[in-house]
Amino acid sequence: SAATRMVRSYFRYTEKATWGLVVSGGGRVVALSDGRTALSPMLEDVCAWSIRHGGIERRLRPAVSSEVTALELSPTEELLAVGYADGSVRLWSMGAGVAGGEGDEADAERVTLSGHRGAVLSLSF
Repeated sequence: SAATRMVRSYFRYTEKATWGLVVSGGGRVVALSDGRTALSPMLEDVCAWSIRHGGIERRLRPAVSSEVTALELSPTEELLAVGYADGSVRLWSMGAGVAGGEGDEADAERVTLSGHRGAVLSLSF
């Protein structure tokens, strides 16, 4: 029967690898369209994770520490908007932010927008 065939094919499934992603509470994971990178908030940092290898490729770290509360990737994936608990929004250049090494974080930050009185909970391009 069809149900028996489905069960047999399920039992043949074996996973090749498993890995986890560290995400701040209330954080949202954003995947790039290339299918190779996922972005997640980790306290005050945003980490670019290699989906294939399961490790951190890049860390976006602002000069001032405040917890990340929102992430939004531009439609062209060239900019990442990051909202923080202190009410600021920072725009990061994804070309420099994901492709570079661990030491280039400051070069990727484009602009900081301030003025919100509370945490930034949602962003949109």
